[in-house]
Order: sequence, then C-alpha cells, then structure tokens
Amino acid sequence: MNFRLIFLAALMPIFAGAALAQTVGAVGAANQDATSEPPGGARRGLKVGAGVVQRERIRTDAKGSAQIAFKDSSALNIGSNSDVTIDRFVFDPGSGAGQMTTSMTRGALRFVGGKVSHGNGMTIKTPAATIGVRGGVASVGYDSAGRLHVIHHYGVVNVSNGGGTVRLLRSGFETVVTDFNAPPSPPTRVDPNFLAQITARVTSNPAQRGGVKKQPSNSDASRFEIGFDRLGGDTPNFDLPAARDNLVRGQTQTRGPIIQEEKRDIGCGSYCY
Repeated sequence: MNFRLIFLAALMPIFAGAALAQTVGAVGAANQDATSEPPGGARRGLKVGAGVVQRERIRTDAKGSAQIAFKDSSALNIGSNSDVTIDRFVFDPGSGAGQMTTSMTRGALRFVGGKVSHGNGMTIKTPAATIGVRGGVASVGYDSAGRLHVIHHYGVVNVSNGGGTVRLLRSGFETVVTDFNAPPSPPTRVDPNFLAQITARVTSNPAQRGGVKKQPSNSDASRFEIGFDRLGGDTPNFDLPAARDNLVRGQTQTRGPIIQEEKRDIGCGSYCY
C-alpha cells in the first residue's frame, strides 16, 4: 500500500481553505459500512477526503473499515466491528509538538505514528488498559474471548492498567489484558494466525476510495510534500537501536510499576512486509 498517496487524497481538502481550519485530519480510506458522528452532529457515512474533528466517533460493522490521516502524518486504521473516538488532537506544525488521544471500546485498530508520537506520544484508551505509543506503530484489538491484545511493531509501547505496566520494545511481541484490574501479561511473541487476523481487519483495500474519482499519482504526492515523508516505502526509515535508546530515556509510565519490560533491540518486523 502506498501511504503517501492515501495521505495525499485525504489531506488535500485540509489545505483547500479556511473552512476546514478546525479539522484535525481527514478520511483516507473508507467503505459504506463505516460511519462517523461529529460532536453534536448526525451520524453519516464516511467519504474519502471528509474532514475529521476532535471528539468525532467512528463506527464500523462486520464489513467496515476506515483510515484516518492526521495533520502530523500519523494514521489510524480502524478495523471491522469497531467503535473509536478521536478524543483529542493538538499539533503545532512549527515545532512538531502536540497531543493525541483516542478511545476504543470494541474492535481493532492500528496506529502509525507521525510527528506527535515522537514527542508526548499517542494515547489509546480502552476499558481494559491505557496504551501509550511513542514514536512507533502498534496494533490493538480484541479476540473472540474479549481479551485485549496490544501488538508491538515499532517504537516503544506502554500498556498500563490497575494491575501495573508492561513495556514492549520488540517487534512481533504482544501483551494480553483480560481486565482493568488484572496485570497485563508478560511480553510474548504474537501468534501468527492472530496477527494475520488483526492485520486483515485493519488493512484498507484498493476499493476503499469513498467517492474519489481519480487516484493521486506519485508526482502529486511529491509536489504536495505530505504524508509519510520520513518513510521509505511503507517501512520506518530510522536507526532502530538509536531510536529505541532515545525513546526509552524519554518514556514515562502512566500507572503502577513496570512489571515486565522487553529489552531486546527493536525492528520493524511484520510491519516491513
């Protein structure tokens, strides 16, 4: 998937004029089984290029999925049977500083970090735990038994609840949470079959163009200089060990002691494929 083209299609309306000045991002991919509800507004079908605002609620059914492209070049892929709210997004393009918080009560999502995630990080709130993603990529989703899986792809991921905190640093490892008061499980390698299921749920397909008549070209993406300007292909282009060291030094835990910490070098793992 060419993320730069998705971001171009999604973010071009944001630069169209002052009318969309209050938007925090735009819909990069969607199908007819995905809807959104802005604060104080009516529920509507998602359309590629439509602006997204703070406190907007996005819901999908069994066949639905969507991608939200944010102004800092981060992306939120929302899978089927999901209920997600964009609680807060603040971004200063000049400094790259900002804050981002999202809530998920059911379903699955994948977060791909932009500039905001390299500062204060991205926070994902769920009934079972709060997840902090710093400078990275993570998948979060429930299994058929109602357990929450948090899967590390890149960067630093902290998973905290009333039972403590688990820090994930290695790609392809996960922690599983059963209840807010139960400690997150020690980091273990994610089952390949479950990873494939989560990936299928949160991955957009070429048909999810939501009304866009013309697919943007690579030259368009280069001309507008938006999207994943720091990515080579679809893979983070960083000095991985150095990035890991910097992130760990700046990471703060949100609740309780860190009860488990994965200490091996990180890599992009399955996210490279």
